[in-house]
Parts: sequence; structure tokens; C-alpha cells
Amino acid sequence: MVMSINPKLAVCGLSVVIISSFLTACAAPETEPVAPVSSKVATTPTSQSTSLPVEEGIVGVNTGMDCSTLISNEDLYNYNPSYSLDLSFSPQPGSLAKLATDYKGISCTYINLSSGDSFTISLAKFDSESFDAFKQNREAESSQISSDSIPSPFVGLFVSGSSGGTLEILGNGYWLSASAPWAQTPEDLLKPLGNALTKLN
Repeated sequence: MVMSINPKLAVCGLSVVIISSFLTACAAPETEPVAPVSSKVATTPTSQSTSLPVEEGIVGVNTGMDCSTLISNEDLYNYNPSYSLDLSFSPQPGSLAKLATDYKGISCTYINLSSGDSFTISLAKFDSESFDAFKQNREAESSQISSDSIPSPFVGLFVSGSSGGTLEILGNGYWLSASAPWAQTPEDLLKPLGNALTKLN
């Protein structure tokens, strides 16, 4: 038996096939999944964003030094000739280096051109009244140490953890700090300081 096909239904069926084929041809090709973009927006660090703010009533004064004065090229070479001053260094909010610069001090990072290791040294100076208050605050944060390399009247403080070690030396109105991710003992950080302490008179 020959079945008859309604011409109208045939036209409709053909239209559906054509439209379906057209949509398939125009569909966007499959692409590799794209990793989500972070919603964090970079901001310029400000003194308000640091977790170590300048305290009211504590006054920092100009140290009269720069990085090459605090640690001379000769001292740096004698410590390790592979180290060089990192001119691109900028103190990060929340760091002792940032706090030192907030108090009109200096912060210097030195990088080993061979291994990539680095250490940071910062220096700030205070008037006598401010220094006593600042010293008490810092002593509450770290453990005092005894070392023949730290002469009187300087006091040494040291703290270490998973992020490395930090040495602080206070005396004669100065606050000197040194930190490095590879430092585990105070002596690790006393070595690169070289003759720096003799300049804090």
C-alpha cells in the first residue's frame, strides 16, 4: 500500500530540518574552560592599611643616613660579594620596614645575585622621650637576647617563625631591624650588619 503524504506536513518537516541545521551551524564552537578571574583589586598601600601604624606621641626624626651609609659597599662585599642593593625594593604594609619609613627612617633590601636570597635592614631614629616609649613597645613584641656582638647600651630582640627570623637592636635613640626568610638565629642577621652598629652613636 502506498501512503500519501500531506504536502503541508512535508513542507513543515523540511523547514524544521533546515532551521535545525542552520542553528547547529551557527552555534558557538566549544572552547577550553576559562579560569575565574579574581575579584580582588590591587590598591596602593597607605599608612592606614598597615598593621603596624605610627603611634601617636612617638616622633621619628631623620636618621641622616641612606642605605650605602648604613652598610657600605665594602661591608657588603666583605659579608658576601654576591649581594647587591635591590633598588626596586618597596616596603610592604604591615612590615617593620614600612614602619621604619613611616617614622622617617630608611629600609634597604639586599639580594644575592647568585641564589636569589635576600635580607632587609631598616633604621629609624627617635627623640629621647619617644625612644623610651617605642623601646617598651618593641620589647613587648619580641624576646630579648644576649650576644657579644651587641655592645652596651644596645639591646637585642629576636623572633623567628615559619617566615624566617627578625632581629631588632635598640639603643642611642636608634631602632635597627634586620629580617630574612632564611634566618634562624640572631647570629644569621648580625653577620650582614657588619659595622652598622658602630655608626649608631
